[in-house]
Amino acid sequence: MDSSIGIPAPVRIVNVTPALAAEWLKQNKHNRPVSPALVKRLASQMENGDWRRNGEPIVFDHDNILRDGQHRLHAIIKAGVPIELYVVFGESQADFATFDSGRMRSHGDTFACKGYSNTRAMAATARLLYCWSRTKTFVKDRAIEMVSPSTLLRFWEETYGAEYERLIPSSGSFVVRSAPFSSVWATRCLMANTSDALCVEFMNRLESGENLYAGHPVYAMRRYIENDGLKRLMQNRYTFLGPQGFASLCMKTWRAWGRGETAMRFNLTEKDLSSEIEFPNVERFIDPA
Repeated sequence: MDSSIGIPAPVRIVNVTPALAAEWLKQNKHNRPVSPALVKRLASQMENGDWRRNGEPIVFDHDNILRDGQHRLHAIIKAGVPIELYVVFGESQADFATFDSGRMRSHGDTFACKGYSNTRAMAATARLLYCWSRTKTFVKDRAIEMVSPSTLLRFWEETYGAEYERLIPSSGSFVVRSAPFSSVWATRCLMANTSDALCVEFMNRLESGENLYAGHPVYAMRRYIENDGLKRLMQNRYTFLGPQGFASLCMKTWRAWGRGETAMRFNLTEKDLSSEIEFPNVERFIDPA
């Protein structure tokens, strides 16, 4: 017994190398099926330096059978790096049924633990922006869906952070009634990266509807949102525009307004729903004559 911290001898901190992980996995005889996607996600965390020794142990029973930790061990082998882990030896086999019975920590929970507010929306927004950083779209693939909470938090803090909280939309705004909250926030972030001042001007005009008229690109966007929303409402579909659709519509409007072009109407094509999202640099917006 280590009296200074109260840890009994069967609990140790072990530097688990890939070779040791492979040796321990030979004792993996009574466990659930391995999830390759989970192994890949954990290995990515380890490779990127996001893995932390957090008190969750590898567990062996009295017969030295591996009872908990197979995914972490497979991930160590896949990542090819040694990882320090707590390891428990001699656990009762009768206790195995209680393993992994707690609620998993969500992405929003991880943001909350860092003291942020609006954490569910922030995590969803960060995931869209993480997706964009990899693909230049808001179309999420399996790998992006599996991004770990710690990786997502680090991405948000290093790339965006508290400064971008000022771009959070109002929950009762015209746009948020027509598109997912996180879609609006993420799109605002991309706009602000191009021009903070033009982002504010764009969203203010879109939200208020002031000084708009037929032929103005923002008027055409508002009409699209209203008509599309009515159509979907009649089909009993709650969410109007998805993330990629909303961002693509904003990009079309931004480009046309920056060129001073007349736009009577906008349409979203299948190509728009998979194309890259880039807001072009413009000096100022020009209201069409």
